[in-house]
Amino acid sequence: MTFLSIMTIISQQVGAGRLIPYRPTVARRPHPQGPRQLWLTPETYKWCQPPENHPDSRVTDDSLAHLGDQLNAFRLGEFMDYRDGIDIKRLSPDKRDIWEIKSHLKKPQLRIFGWFVLPKLFVAAHQALRDDLEKEKGPKWDAAIERTEELRTALIGSIDFFHLDPGEYVRNPK
Repeated sequence: MTFLSIMTIISQQVGAGRLIPYRPTVARRPHPQGPRQLWLTPETYKWCQPPENHPDSRVTDDSLAHLGDQLNAFRLGEFMDYRDGIDIKRLSPDKRDIWEIKSHLKKPQLRIFGWFVLPKLFVAAHQALRDDLEKEKGPKWDAAIERTEELRTALIGSIDFFHLDPGEYVRNPK
């Protein structure tokens, strides 16, 4: 797929209400290297920015605030540590090409699962509390990855993945 064709699909999904563009919740200029794009499914959007009390009573305001900081940093093109998997991580196996954006400073830790459609263009489609996933990778992690894959197929169909160095996905400031 070309850049134009994938952007056409994303635009159609936004128009149909299946994806919501993430807008930073802080008024800051993007990094001079430019912003990244981020879209969320309506379910993930409501989970990250609930209009009232969070649907999961275990999620704290502090956890949501840190997740918001992570999403803002991603969207504004700020540095995101992917090498050590602190802020954003490509999950195993690589061939599935599923990533997570992570909150890690406040408990409970929150996870947003998605994929890059192209460098700097990310779709977040699924979410979970870290505590609901095993400490070691296992069936619940696999189920979260599979659910994200199902949503990717439903939203954008089959695409050839961008298989270069993961740093090219994130494109951190230099």
